Amino acid sequence: MRRLGLRILLSLAASAIGLVICALLLDDFEISVETFPFAVLLFGIANAIVEPIVAFALVRSLHAAIGLIALLANAFTLWLTDIVSTGIDVRGVGTFALATLVMWIVNVVLELVPGPWRRQQRLRRR
Repeated sequence: MRRLGLRILLSLAASAIGLVICALLLDDFEISVETFPFAVLLFGIANAIVEPIVAFALVRSLHAAIGLIALLANAFTLWLTDIVSTGIDVRGVGTFALATLVMWIVNVVLELVPGPWRRQQRLRRR
């Protein structure tokens, strides 16, 4: 249970960091300070739900495309967060694509950092 809590906190931190990086790098990506925590929470929850569903649906036939699956899950999650939350405003397809790529990179980095939250460690124990 402790690892799950740590994984959730790190996932939310990665989401917050990724969204801030997007806001700093992309002119058409704006964050509202007042609703930013809600946007991070929404993105984190949506990503936690969407990514495993997309991965489960596609992993059987596309083992080599796990990275692409995560990228698509991040795109959908970012789009959903932009639609539902007033804390994030993404304008333009190019900005959306770059923001998705930044969020994906931040999540990949999180998976590479050693620790009990890594999915690979949990899968090896089963």
